[in-house]
Amino acid sequence: MENNRNFFITIALSVLILTLWQVFYMNPRIEGERELARIEAERTETETTTAQPAAPGADGTPLP
Repeated sequence: MENNRNFFITIALSVLILTLWQVFYMNPRIEGERELARIEAERTETETTTAQPAAPGADGTPLP
């Protein structure tokens, strides 16, 4: 009976440690990566919308 009790305590502590790791370490890290990806996407979007061709026909379209 003593071995079973120790076994269940070990399982409970392991689950607790993994849960705390997920909540306090991995979630903030994932959120930070999402924020960086969002900022990068916004930056590239504004660069593509504000970029203009340097000369007529520079964008690959034939001139008339």
